[in-house]
Amino acid sequence: MLLVGHEGTLGVIESLSGVLTAFMLYLIGRLTAPRHRAAVFAAGLSLYLLGALINSVFFNVAGVIGFQLCLVLSKPMLDLAYWPIQLEAVDRESRRTGRERYAFLMNHEFGVLFGRLFGCSLLIALALGFSSTVALRYAMPVVALVQMLSIPVYLWLRKDMYVEAT
Repeated sequence: MLLVGHEGTLGVIESLSGVLTAFMLYLIGRLTAPRHRAAVFAAGLSLYLLGALINSVFFNVAGVIGFQLCLVLSKPMLDLAYWPIQLEAVDRESRRTGRERYAFLMNHEFGVLFGRLFGCSLLIALALGFSSTVALRYAMPVVALVQMLSIPVYLWLRKDMYVEAT
């Protein structure tokens, strides 16, 4: 809102994004298979990082539109890849340890909430320590970079899953 100015403009962008997201979700779902999860996940996180960097570098209306476009393209990729990866890891660990799946799901939810707490805390710390402009400009790229760390973690888990299966 700070950069775009009008709530109506942002609403139109969000509406068009919803239609594009639905189309992308269908298309990606039809064209990919489970073996493509790592690539789809990495592409989604990379697009989110690209959008955050575009917004940070330009920090104007064009930056917001560039971020929104990257977000619209990355969201379906992340939705399609993340949950199957997570549920596969939960199933594998519950079988391996003999513990209930719900315990692993609860741990996952704590991790997600911790990530949100980290992002909010970073935004507040930057706003209080510097300014709200600095917070809006630099918090997203930092969060996106932290999220990129999940790609090597997934590849390690995936390798470990296939070693166990043999």
